[in-house]
Amino acid sequence: MEVVRARPWRSPAARWVTDLGAQSFDRVAADDDRAVPFFATFGARLVGWAAPEAGARVLDLGAGRAR
Repeated sequence: MEVVRARPWRSPAARWVTDLGAQSFDRVAADDDRAVPFFATFGARLVGWAAPEAGARVLDLGAGRAR
């Protein structure tokens, strides 16, 4: 399978901003399920509706913590 990658970082500042954003999400990730439990219900319903077959590939577009 071919993997397409984004362009290399154009500046150290761009990498710093991206890393800062990732660190912010990492800090709050542990509290996500407690803070907004309705996302877990939505995710479970979505998987039930989609009913992917075992071994299917699924593209996760900001769907949570990948549990």
